[in-house]
Amino acid sequence: MLAWCEHGFHLLRASEALHVHRNTLLYRLRKIESITGVCSRDHRFTLALYVGCLLDEVGIPPA
Repeated sequence: MLAWCEHGFHLLRASEALHVHRNTLLYRLRKIESITGVCSRDHRFTLALYVGCLLDEVGIPPA
């Protein structure tokens, strides 16, 4: 999710940065959608998930 957001929501650029095939990244994004029940094209959800991932990376626990 971080790479996808940080590469402007561009699948090809993000997949290259992750060293995975574009379809692999697409599969993972769809998996996130199926787990959360929210469409990854919903920018409010995407931003919230991105911020959550960043907070997790720096070690700030969820509220």
